[in-house]
Amino acid sequence: RNAMTQVPPEIANLRALTLLDLDDNKLSSLPKELTALKRLNTISLSNNSLGADQLRHIPQQVEKLDLSLNQFTTLPVAIFSLTTLKRLNLHRNSLPSLPDGFVNLQELEALDLSNNLLTSIPRDLTQLQSLSELDLSNNQLTTLPAEIANLRRLGTLRLDGNPWSEPLRTIIARGTKDLFTYLRSLLDGVSCYEAKLMLVGEGNRGKSSLVAALKGEAFQKNRPTT
Repeated sequence: RNAMTQVPPEIANLRALTLLDLDDNKLSSLPKELTALKRLNTISLSNNSLGADQLRHIPQQVEKLDLSLNQFTTLPVAIFSLTTLKRLNLHRNSLPSLPDGFVNLQELEALDLSNNLLTSIPRDLTQLQSLSELDLSNNQLTTLPAEIANLRRLGTLRLDGNPWSEPLRTIIARGTKDLFTYLRSLLDGVSCYEAKLMLVGEGNRGKSSLVAALKGEAFQKNRPTT
């Protein structure tokens, strides 16, 4: 852990710099000289004291940006101008909502929004067709936009630690495949209902034949009983 409170303007002299790690400091602002670093593609600013208005000096070509463990209560709109961004970490801030603008980040492959205060997900986030990792765990989410099922490259989706409403809670517990099937049924306007049926009674009274008929199987004389 360091105790740096500001980044010296002389950083502009490091023209060949590609990675800048400023984790675990006490930074509340960033210098405009950062924009001079045209080769910088990775910036880590985890565990500082940055506010939403302090990111306008992030170089436009940055591909990886770690803003976890800061003090954001609103998402910095300057992020949406970083159109080459591939990985964005906003873990453990205090974001209660997200603004529209994610549609600008079409190169984004990994997004970590875990451990915030989110109660909803904007639909334009579901237009990120390059997204392969999305972490929404430990928020206050009760529903998901059905359009999230359109993210064809999404291989990792973390949803635990949210107060999901039913039937979403039960479906999420079954796994991502069942979740996407359910969400696509909503997009297609097809209701998805399930029910459990238990047949009880004496043997040789037709229960097995009834179950077979419900499954669309042909009638079988002298069907074995259970």
